[in-house]
Amino acid sequence: MAQMNGKEVKEQIKRTIESRGPSLPVHISKAISMSSLFASAFLSELASEGIIKISHMKVGGSPLYFLPGQEQKLENFFNFLSPKEREAVTLLKDKRILEDEKQHPAIRVALRSLKDFAFAFKKGEKLFWRYFLASEDDAKNLQVDKAEIKKEEILAEEKKEEQRVEEKKEEPQENQKTLPVQIEESKTEQKTEIIIPQLIPIQSSPRKPKAKKSKEDFLNEMKRLFIQKGIVLEKVESFDNKQVFAKVRMNNTILLAVAYNKKKIDHKDLIKAYKKSTALGMGYCIFSKGELNKKAKETIEAYKQLSGVEKIVSLEENAQKLL
Repeated sequence: MAQMNGKEVKEQIKRTIESRGPSLPVHISKAISMSSLFASAFLSELASEGIIKISHMKVGGSPLYFLPGQEQKLENFFNFLSPKEREAVTLLKDKRILEDEKQHPAIRVALRSLKDFAFAFKKGEKLFWRYFLASEDDAKNLQVDKAEIKKEEILAEEKKEEQRVEEKKEEPQENQKTLPVQIEESKTEQKTEIIIPQLIPIQSSPRKPKAKKSKEDFLNEMKRLFIQKGIVLEKVESFDNKQVFAKVRMNNTILLAVAYNKKKIDHKDLIKAYKKSTALGMGYCIFSKGELNKKAKETIEAYKQLSGVEKIVSLEENAQKLL
C-alpha cells in the first residue's frame, strides 16, 4: 500500500464505514492495512471531530464506530446484548414508548444500560423511554395523556383524603385516653377520699406484614453494580437472594462473577466459587457485602505460600518399583 497522509487515511476510514456500516477497529485496520493501534487512534480522532460516532454497546469488548445516519444498522448487533437487554429492546421496539415505573425492575435496569437503543425523557414528574428509531413526535404525542396523568393525581389525592378521614374516625376521643382523678373531701371526718376512675386502654392498629423479598432483588442489585463498574454481564448462571453466579466481561476477559449476600465469607464459599469456575473453565472473582472471616483469610494465605505438594515414598516402595 502506498504511503498516505492523515487526511487520506481518514477519508478511507469514512468510505470503509460508509460501505460496511457500524464497524470494529479490527475491520478498519484490515481495510486500511494498518495496525489496530493506529486504526484506533484515527478512529478516536474522527470521533472527537464529530465525523463518526461510537456505540455504547460492545462487541467482543470493543465499541462500534459508525457514521451519523447509520444508527438503524446497530440493530444488526442485537444478539450481542445480554438476554435481559434483548428482552428490553424487543419490548421497547414493539411499544415505541415505555413508562419507566410500570416496567419490571429487571427491565428498568436494562433500559438504563441501553444507551444506543433507549432514550429517556420526562413528562411532568414521570420518566419515559423512547425507542431510538421512534420519532420525537411519538414522545410529543404523550402530551395528550397529561389529562390522564392529572386524573391519576387527583384520584391518588382523593384516596389519601379518604384514608385520613378513616384514620380520624378510628382515633379514640381525647377524654378516653386519660381521665382526671377526682378528689372528694369529707367535711365531717376531714378525710380525703380518692376516687380512681376506670382506665380505657388504647388499642394500637395491627402492624402490616413486611413485604416478602423477591428472589431477583439481589440479582438486580448486582446488575446495577455491574453497570456502575463498567462490567458487561454476559450470562446469569444461577441466582437467589443469597448468591449470584454470572459470566461477566471485565477488561476484555470473561470471568465467573460470584456474589454473596452475606456478612461473612468463609473458606467453603471460596471453594464453592473455585469449583464452579473450574467446571466452566474460566477464572473467577468474588463480590460480597461482607468480609472474609479469619479461616478464609488463613486459607488464602496458606495457598499463597504453598510452592508444591510431594508425596513421601518409602525406600521399600522405591525398591518394589525397581523390581
